[in-house]
Amino acid sequence: MRLVMCQLVLVVCLFIGIQEVSSLLLENDCGTTKDNMIHPMIDGSDAGIFAHPWMVSVMVMNKSQCGGSLITSRFVLTAAHCISKDFMNVRLGEYDIQHPMPICDNYVCKPRAFNVDVDMKIVHSDARNDIGLLRMNKSVIFSDYVRPICLLVDAPVGRVPAFNVTGWGRNSNGEQQHRLQIAHLYEFPKERCRNFNQVLDASYICAGSSHDDSCEGDSGGPLSAIRRYGGRRRVFQYGVVSAGIRSCKGLAVYTNVTHFTDWILGVIQNNAYAFA
Repeated sequence: MRLVMCQLVLVVCLFIGIQEVSSLLLENDCGTTKDNMIHPMIDGSDAGIFAHPWMVSVMVMNKSQCGGSLITSRFVLTAAHCISKDFMNVRLGEYDIQHPMPICDNYVCKPRAFNVDVDMKIVHSDARNDIGLLRMNKSVIFSDYVRPICLLVDAPVGRVPAFNVTGWGRNSNGEQQHRLQIAHLYEFPKERCRNFNQVLDASYICAGSSHDDSCEGDSGGPLSAIRRYGGRRRVFQYGVVSAGIRSCKGLAVYTNVTHFTDWILGVIQNNAYAFA
């Protein structure tokens, strides 16, 4: 019985919100960066070194396959098509894949990025919904380099006219990017993305721009936007990179995260027993 009570306490603590507002955050310490320097970057450019600490490299057999986002100290949100039956782990704190950045303290340096094994893989029961969760086999400690992105748990996050998308995927020339990239995208009518998704409903977002887009290798990464919450500017996740055109110029489909909030919360609650 004591174990059961502790599990319930952990679930309740997970959903404690900021008191200044009526809605609740999945994680209070979310969506902020070092020195709170949150600002949009130039389209299709290197992202800021400290700007996206929620970015995760989703790996299959120790090889990066997709992107993902840290949403709690134990769970990573990604696309369902990124989840494999093979061994999976995730890499957090990454920025430059070719030249890993160290953390130095008192002249002692260690790698900034680190891997954590995945001990549970959950995909949505409806195969049309390209969304999934990975549970790490241990909780991670938040830092300047590792921090969750924001999700609201009991209210719509509100519409925005433009988004940021981030990832290490290929560019339109097919070149793999070793530094984290960011592009600025706009929402388009869902009918524009009919070729990627035959279901024209609230479960996805159609977004793109005339010159930048997500591309191969960016799948599972976050489509995000900045909004003020509780007196602070924070980054909220709106979508998950799902599918797009081969040229990586124009439009792409993003799973609408706000449409699946209840499903995300249900998965976390049902698997809270394994929190460490």
